[in-house]
Amino acid sequence: EKEAQEAGFDTVILKSGSKPIRGKFNIFSYNAMISSKLYAEIMRTDFDLVIGDEADSFKNHKAKRTQAFYGKRLDRKDGLTSRAVRVWILTGTPILNDPTDLYPALRALFPDAITNNNDLPMSYWGFVHRYCKTQDNGFGIKIIGGKNLDQLRSKLRGRILRRTKEQVWGEWKKTVSSILPVEGILEGIPSEEIEKVKLALEENDVVSALSRVTEQVPSLRRLTGLSKVN
Repeated sequence: EKEAQEAGFDTVILKSGSKPIRGKFNIFSYNAMISSKLYAEIMRTDFDLVIGDEADSFKNHKAKRTQAFYGKRLDRKDGLTSRAVRVWILTGTPILNDPTDLYPALRALFPDAITNNNDLPMSYWGFVHRYCKTQDNGFGIKIIGGKNLDQLRSKLRGRILRRTKEQVWGEWKKTVSSILPVEGILEGIPSEEIEKVKLALEENDVVSALSRVTEQVPSLRRLTGLSKVN
C-alpha cells in the first residue's frame, strides 16, 4: 500500500474487519470479501470496474465466495459484481476439471452465451446436460468429461482475451532452476527400507522398480520430509 501511494496511486489494501473502503483503488482477498463487516461495506459501494484475479477460485457454483462475487443465483443481482459497471476476471486455468468450471462466470457475465430453447440462461444441470459427459456411479451423477465442446468454444469467441506464454514471455525474466541438497537427520528411518529404495533408483526402469517397493516409498517420503524440517 505504501509503495502504491508513493507511486501516485490512491490505493487501499483491505483486510477483514479493517478500515472501510476508500480511495480510487481497493484491493482485498476473497476471504476478507466474505467477512460480514467488509462485505456490508462493499455492498454500499459503487465500482467502475471490478477485477477478479485467480478467477478459477469461483468455479464451484455452490461455494460462498462464488456467490459473494457473482450473486446467490449467479445473476449479478446481488454480490460484489452487482455493484460494478464492468467486471473482468483473470485466470491462467479457466478449466481445471470439466466444462462446469466455466458455468458460474458464463451465467453471471455472459448469460446470453448459454441460453436454452426458451432463450433463458441455462440452469447448472441444463449446462451439464448440454456440455458434459456424465455417468451414474450408483451414488449419483458424476461428470466424466466434456462434449459439444466446439459449440461451447464458438459461444466463447469474442468474450475471452487469451494470451499464451509465448506472446508475453518477453515481459518475464528467465526462470532458473537449481538443485539445493539438504542434509537431513536420518535417525528413525529403517536402514533396510532406505536400501530398498536406493537399489530401485539405480535400476533402468525406475518406475517399475519403485512400484515393487511402493509400501516403503510413502513412509520414506514422509520421514525424509520430517528429517529436513530443521
